[in-house]
Amino acid sequence: MKSKLGIVVLFLVGQYCIAQTQVRKPLHGQVINDSIAVENGYVFNLNSKVTTFIGINGFFDILAMPKDTLLVTSLALKAKKMVLVDVDFKEKLYVVKTELFNNQLKEVVVGKKITPKIAGSQEIVGMKFTGDRQSSLVNRTMPLYGIVNGVDFVAIFGVVADWLKKKDKKKLHKSADGNFIDKVQRDFKPEFFKNTLKLKEEEINLFLVFCDTDENAKRISNANDAFRMMDFLIIKNNAFKKLAQSSKITN
Repeated sequence: MKSKLGIVVLFLVGQYCIAQTQVRKPLHGQVINDSIAVENGYVFNLNSKVTTFIGINGFFDILAMPKDTLLVTSLALKAKKMVLVDVDFKEKLYVVKTELFNNQLKEVVVGKKITPKIAGSQEIVGMKFTGDRQSSLVNRTMPLYGIVNGVDFVAIFGVVADWLKKKDKKKLHKSADGNFIDKVQRDFKPEFFKNTLKLKEEEINLFLVFCDTDENAKRISNANDAFRMMDFLIIKNNAFKKLAQSSKITN
């Protein structure tokens, strides 16, 4: 009886050791787009919370293993998530095909009746704007390692990644004419994110993914109300920045 128990224990220990030997390996990949050359952005491993930069011609290298989820973001591209499988590591080059942002504004029809007061709109009126395009000299041809203008973007990803992992098993929120992120990209120009929300170029895609995890995103998207959507984005932007500050990632 003792000998059988010993065999079972050895078997379990062996299985545990085998499982522990599965480590993350370098994955060499390239982000491509049919319309433009991809030369900047980030690739995140949502499981290990590791980030890497997209270089010239879209090439990147990151440590990963099967079942890891990668998130690709770039200023001009739609954010994209992929779950890795064994065959991905057998290829010499892991290719990620992406789509461009659609920043064209939809036609806005103004009715005769205008709601005089919108909840939360005072935040828009009282918002202060400082600086201009000459306020910060950033060399966009070089990777921005670590802290970018006082904000550690890699650390922000680490915090937001926890939110994304919790939402992975839920279905993506869909609006009447596409998903939430696509709708926001159609209805709001990049200047809104930069000037009003004070987001860095590297933060915009991650912020939109963060907003999409909110259960109210689908309802507000379906309402087709630009003012309500703007209020929602401002409120989520405050939460996004508070989340970063709570982890002491700002100066």
